[in-house]
Amino acid sequence: MLVVQWGACKARLWVNELPIWEYAIGEVVERRYNVPERDSSLARSAALEVWIPIGGRAYYGGLAVAYTPREQEVLVVQVPLSVGNGIPVQDSLAGKGEMPYTGLLPEYVDGVFRGLMQAEYISQLGSGTLQVRGALHGKIGSSLWLFEVLGSMLIQLLILETLPLSEAGLIELLQREIRLKRRLFEGRTA
Repeated sequence: MLVVQWGACKARLWVNELPIWEYAIGEVVERRYNVPERDSSLARSAALEVWIPIGGRAYYGGLAVAYTPREQEVLVVQVPLSVGNGIPVQDSLAGKGEMPYTGLLPEYVDGVFRGLMQAEYISQLGSGTLQVRGALHGKIGSSLWLFEVLGSMLIQLLILETLPLSEAGLIELLQREIRLKRRLFEGRTA
């Protein structure tokens, strides 16, 4: 696990190991994306938890994914939704006033898919199955935007050739993605 901090922001990254963020599953939402078959037999996994204060609000959440290559010309993305709010989490990056729980609420699923299924990255991953294997959300700081950022970061981390990523590299990637997604999200809501 790699822990980084820049300013008041914090992140924890797991590569090819996953934290235990299990939750009771109510439904699995699945989407398929046509991709070229790649000559890759490497299964990969990554998880990211973030605490991002911006202005008067602090965003909080975590997402864990696992990729298994398969010989087919489609990538199947599976996102399990939690039943209820999930289990309270003791060990988290969440700041004071936030109540973190395991699970992925239905209101965040579109953000996860928007982040994970970006054409420029998803085709580099190749065919197979990409599954969400855990999630954290906060009562106050989670949002559709944040789960889009988490999904986007994780798909980029899965296709990186140079892992593990350095502390400075992770911070740069996070900062770039946060700026980009904020501009895109603000454009969609304007």
